[in-house]
Amino acid sequence: MPWGPKFVRNGRTEAGLDRVKKALLPDDIYDGQSQDLIAWHYAQTLAIGRTLQDVAAWTKTIAGTKVDEIKRVGNAYLDERRSVTGWLLPEEGADLAPPNTRERRLSINHHRGTHMPEPSPSYSAPQRRATQLMLANGMEVVVIPDHRAPVVTHMVWYRVGAADGPTGVSGIAHFLEHLMFKSTENIADGAFAKIVMQLGGQFNAFTGQDFTAYFERVSKEQLRTMMEMEADRMVNLRLADEEVATERQVVIEERASRYDNNPSARLDEQMSAALYLAHPYRLPVIGWAHEIAKLSRQDALAFYDRYYAPNNAILVVSGDVTPEDLKRLAEETYGKIPANPGLAARNRPQDPPHEVARRISLEDKRVASAAVQRIYLVPSFTTAKGEAAALQLLMAIVGDSSTGRLHRKLVIEDKVAASAGGAYAGSGLDSGTISVEAVALPHRDLASVEAAIDAVLDAVRNGGVTALELERAKRSLRASHIFASDDQMKLAFRFGMALAVGRTLDEVETWPSELAKVTTDDIRAAACAHLDQRRSVTGWLLPLNEAPRPVTKVPTP
Repeated sequence: MPWGPKFVRNGRTEAGLDRVKKALLPDDIYDGQSQDLIAWHYAQTLAIGRTLQDVAAWTKTIAGTKVDEIKRVGNAYLDERRSVTGWLLPEEGADLAPPNTRERRLSINHHRGTHMPEPSPSYSAPQRRATQLMLANGMEVVVIPDHRAPVVTHMVWYRVGAADGPTGVSGIAHFLEHLMFKSTENIADGAFAKIVMQLGGQFNAFTGQDFTAYFERVSKEQLRTMMEMEADRMVNLRLADEEVATERQVVIEERASRYDNNPSARLDEQMSAALYLAHPYRLPVIGWAHEIAKLSRQDALAFYDRYYAPNNAILVVSGDVTPEDLKRLAEETYGKIPANPGLAARNRPQDPPHEVARRISLEDKRVASAAVQRIYLVPSFTTAKGEAAALQLLMAIVGDSSTGRLHRKLVIEDKVAASAGGAYAGSGLDSGTISVEAVALPHRDLASVEAAIDAVLDAVRNGGVTALELERAKRSLRASHIFASDDQMKLAFRFGMALAVGRTLDEVETWPSELAKVTTDDIRAAACAHLDQRRSVTGWLLPLNEAPRPVTKVPTP
């Protein structure tokens, strides 16, 4: 007996089918702006006996599908006799506690409720790709043309993040990001998301310590609509009390699920709080739970009125658009918004000199494997004064998860760790970090694992790296940059984040040449200068009551 969902047995409505078509057709268009997807699409088509003409006609086939055809194929093929159903069940008595995953959050970029790892660092193709414009109201505009498919990625970056919040209201930048999807004077609560989806688009937002960004990915014909909607919520956010109360509870639950119930995330938060002595980077992007609970409509609107203005924003559009067309659209939408004359420069507390290494230990019954990690406070791309390229290459050599020195020494040679690695996070406005970590193998003493990490770092400080290691790291980072340049979203992210933290378009475009200049002597000098335990915090993550607390090792100045 044929079976299937009710909509298949009875057929869909015309309106429902139209929504599905709008969702499917942009996916086919989006695939056309990636070289990998284009090649994969055509190769698979020919491999199964279809023709290039079939591919070309596919969007027309989708557009021409009728409701009766959906009902017919559903009844014909959703037949339980031609299916298999499987159940995946936990073993009786199994421990369902989440495993301890050792994914170090090197930077925090909020993605509508998800803290995301920092993207690949900025490199640029040999040719200049971006054009920079300026509106009369002070809004920066960057356009990155890519005419391979009729698709655009539209992003608005605000130069304000979690580190800019007033004392006592941690998490306000992230909370406001949530509230930006609520009602304005022209758009009802929740309608923003519905409009983008009905147009077949994709959207999201994220908050970091130094910026907040919103984006949409749509067909080029819908670019004006996206710009009008973003311009509207830049100045017309309304925020009813019930909207604020509902979203505050969403954030409270988000914090509980992603951080309070995650031992690794809890250790990360505590390590950041210990690493920074005065700087607001010590506060979590999502905020402390007791302060989130008190966030109010007045807090959100005060933050919104102060920072959300065209002269504090960067518009970045990549895709099928020209600089001339984008300038005209920007002037007709964002250009109508007056600048905020009261916008003040960022003035954040800065750390005093760090004189003592800090250590933290966290025990939790949900931890499956003991782990050690260390974070060093180092200069960022913005503040490094010529050292950032060396720091990035240093950690490519030391911290790569499959070829780095930490992996080779701890995992392959000494066999004391299940995994080991590290990275340089240089996207901060005021500073960056270097992170190293290792997950111990069962029954391995965590102190010996930490000692093995120190031995690897000491070897770099004392003996430097080889020319072969440096050249391999340069090739790897160059390749990562080139592959990322094939993606509209990554291009928009690359330029937007750099400009949001005070870097220039020229610095982004010429970054590959900075990498090429780095020598082995530069790598050793960077390691000696910045791998200083006095400017670090070390954390141990332990299964509950299964290991001793670490003993503080005071470094020699």
